[in-house]
Amino acid sequence: MAAALSDLGSYYPEIFTVLASRESPNDRWRASSHLAAAVAAHTSGQIPEAMAPDVRAVLREIARDKMLTPAMAELLASLDPRALEEIFGPDAARAADAQLGLPPGTAVRVLQFMLECKGVGHLGVLDRLVARASQKLPSTPYPDYSTWYGRGVPSARAITVSLAGAGLAALPDGCSWPQVLNELQAMWETA
Repeated sequence: MAAALSDLGSYYPEIFTVLASRESPNDRWRASSHLAAAVAAHTSGQIPEAMAPDVRAVLREIARDKMLTPAMAELLASLDPRALEEIFGPDAARAADAQLGLPPGTAVRVLQFMLECKGVGHLGVLDRLVARASQKLPSTPYPDYSTWYGRGVPSARAITVSLAGAGLAALPDGCSWPQVLNELQAMWETA
């Protein structure tokens, strides 16, 4: 895929701009960029330089909601080494350990405990602090875009199902391939 996109881009550099112009610039992110990011991450990990800014932007957006697959997290880390800090902020848990004289990892274990407590309710940015303290971009085996909105969301869900069907991403826990396809079909019928 990367070679084909590179060849296309070198022959007709404006092609990606033309293709993107067919999508709404006001959407949260464009489906074409998500497709390029997902395929590049789950195959070779190589993308043409002309597409790097769009791919980086869509991966950052997905990372904010902790919906990157492990392969997407690796691709974003290679394209944007500062993404973890810029998305999730400084490592406050590590700073707390150092400033309070606690053994390394104590603050993040306390934060994780708080997040796992039942009945505590919404704890604001604790999950972001824990994500940042992990020292790597958070990922999930199967991104769930059901709470997302915008015209590109059905496409993102279809891309994720296609990756799972090709064996490049995991199916949701406890779901069979026919269940996932039925859910996708129902989504398209109501979209």
